[in-house]
Amino acid sequence: RMHALLLRTFLAPTSFVAAVMWTIWAQAAEPITILAPFNLTGPQAVLGAPCYRGAELAVEKLNAAGGVLGRPIELIPIDTASEVSRTTNELDSALERYPNATAGIGYTDSTYALDAGRVFQKAGIRFITPGATAPDLPNQVGSGMFLAAYGDDAQALAMAKYAWNELKLRHV
Repeated sequence: RMHALLLRTFLAPTSFVAAVMWTIWAQAAEPITILAPFNLTGPQAVLGAPCYRGAELAVEKLNAAGGVLGRPIELIPIDTASEVSRTTNELDSALERYPNATAGIGYTDSTYALDAGRVFQKAGIRFITPGATAPDLPNQVGSGMFLAAYGDDAQALAMAKYAWNELKLRHV
């Protein structure tokens, strides 16, 4: 079970990258547009803003190295202000403004990621969440949804094994 879980965890981001690369090769437009819905303000910003800054840093480094396939990456921030009710509307609006968007990255909370994943799935765009950990998100959304973090089930199993085997804890 652990082997299958680790294999799935490794294959999801790899599959995401492969799917995005295939989409990029199939499109001729410049630059590569990636939508980035995060909670950049409000109570959830404590999680969302640092993740967005990490995505910005990755884009900066990739662009400094010549981009992807010689094309620059354009990261489009979408702030839903920690209001889950804004997720769908903000993403629908962004998809209208950026019809050539190739991928999405965003959210650190599973509730927001579920709503965003469904919007991206409907649009046929791959979406990866750097922080949501509900293990059933990909099953709830579809083949275009990916988790970068280990799911709660994998984290709980690893913590339980560590507590049992390394710390020799028998009661928690």
